Amino acid sequence: MSAGFVVREGELLAKHSPWRIGGPCDAWIEVHGRDALADALALCRERGWNRTVIGSGSRTLFRDAGVAGAVVRLGAAFTAVAVGSGGAWFGAMVPLAVVGARLPALAHLAGAPGSLGASVALDPGWDGWVRRVRFVHRGGEKEGDLDELASRGGGVVITEVLLAESGPGAPGPVDPRAWYTADAGVDLRATLSSLGDVRLRSWLIPAEAVESFVHLGGGTGKDAQLLQRSVMERVQREQGVKLGERLKWVGRAG
Repeated sequence: MSAGFVVREGELLAKHSPWRIGGPCDAWIEVHGRDALADALALCRERGWNRTVIGSGSRTLFRDAGVAGAVVRLGAAFTAVAVGSGGAWFGAMVPLAVVGARLPALAHLAGAPGSLGASVALDPGWDGWVRRVRFVHRGGEKEGDLDELASRGGGVVITEVLLAESGPGAPGPVDPRAWYTADAGVDLRATLSSLGDVRLRSWLIPAEAVESFVHLGGGTGKDAQLLQRSVMERVQREQGVKLGERLKWVGRAG
């Protein structure tokens, strides 16, 4: 135990993943203090651990063989919301549902899973909405805009985001309820409509939300990957639409 974060070696990731899948990691690091994040990342460098940083973890799926390195989980210290004139600072761990509830212009995010930091890092459509970003890089917390964030390359961990109350007139960030992407102009839900209630062992594509899939319990990550890959191949073969994926798979192959 170090000030502000906890380390558990050999931790089973299925215990912490909302998907309930994943083998052991070399180290599970839970960061409770805002000032402790840089120290936790420094420990990873000191121990030679590759590291994966997660918030809620709904966008990250861990493979059954586990993860070589450390998985760093951002805790409650990254859930603060401070509303000011013209916008609000949101911690990286703030659920997108809270963002959608606080900012009427982004109300379409009110039912979306996942956290703000992951969406800003992974999803298109935030230009014009994000005014400033605070992030940890190379041992210290820094602040800049999205261009500054992108220029830093890998190794950046978002800690806080300043969002405008209204954007540039665009519809805003992509709704991350969809675990797939498609070319512009393709109606994703209509494209996937024939897949409702398709099941592979303990994984199901629900007819009510064909752009997603559900773990019914006791399934493996390998089966989830197989179902996802099968959907992408079937859609391309039958409809000529090439889907991309918006989930991040992490861990050893096998």
